[in-house]
Amino acid sequence: MSDGFNALIPRAQQFFTDLKANNTRDWFNERKAFYNDDIRAPGVLFAEIMAEEISRIAHIPVTPKVYRIYRDVRFAKDKSPFNPWLHMIWSDAGADEARPWYFFGIDHDAVYLATGVLGLQKEGLLRYRRMVDRVGDDLTDVIDATGGDVVDYGPEPLKRVPKPFDPDHTHGDLLRRKGLIVQRNVRADHPDGLVKAAVTEVKRLLPFHQMLREHL
Repeated sequence: MSDGFNALIPRAQQFFTDLKANNTRDWFNERKAFYNDDIRAPGVLFAEIMAEEISRIAHIPVTPKVYRIYRDVRFAKDKSPFNPWLHMIWSDAGADEARPWYFFGIDHDAVYLATGVLGLQKEGLLRYRRMVDRVGDDLTDVIDATGGDVVDYGPEPLKRVPKPFDPDHTHGDLLRRKGLIVQRNVRADHPDGLVKAAVTEVKRLLPFHQMLREHL
């Protein structure tokens, strides 16, 4: 049985496909009401429903945030004014940077859900590296078991394994990162609807999410 969000994905993907080809204020402003009413509004409702689901599954209170379509282009080489995607995040209220979050996105050609930590600095980065050094084997086993992919968001990995770790460390690829995110595709045509499809991926990624919470 559909949950009422069955039209969101094809509607959003067509809109973002068109936006990628017409990323101008004039084009968007003519379709702004459609975006707000038929993409962003159901997206916000979906984020609120999923916040309850994630809180129940992960046993933590999370707060949803739906990202704006407007880009900050002040320091960007690409001056396109709009983001051709719908992205949202669920995070612990008041959590520090090393607490993992859940993330969902609809792009023009993909629907996905991820969890992890991003852009770690100072103490959070030290905690991450210690975790990789201590339990790296278990960590990679958990990642493999999710069936997801480690994805490259945020800062680029370092070119070398950071000191004081062995340059030939078994998990040097993870030590060079400043964050760790695992992502899975969401089944857009799930017969029970988008919420059920997303919940399925939350559960599949949960062991990785829990391991980060335990060790960071």
